[in-house]
Amino acid sequence: MPVYINSPYFFVNRRGRLERKPYQHSGMVDLWHKACEKVGEDIDIYSGLQHSSCSQYINEKHYSLDQVQMMTDHARREGVKRYASVQLEEKRRLLEGKFI
Repeated sequence: MPVYINSPYFFVNRRGRLERKPYQHSGMVDLWHKACEKVGEDIDIYSGLQHSSCSQYINEKHYSLDQVQMMTDHARREGVKRYASVQLEEKRRLLEGKFI
C-alpha cells in the first residue's frame, strides 16, 4: 500500500473516490471478504481484527489478561482467555525460566 507524505493518513486508497483519503468502511469490508475467500476462511472483519489485536497484546507484547481486558473493554476476563494461545517460543522461554 502506498504511503503519501502529504496526506494525514498512513494508508490511503488510490482507487477511492476521494483522492489521498483513508479507506472507507465498505471498501475495507470488501477487501476483508476477498482475502477470507482466497484462504477459505469465513470470519467477519470485527472478530478477525479483534482476535488479531488481542492475540498480539498477549503473545507478542506480553500484556496480562487483565491488561488486555481493560484495554479492550471486555466485560469478563473469560472472554479474553480465548486469545491467549501462548506460542511455542513463549512456552520455551517460560520453561527455561527466562522472564521479562
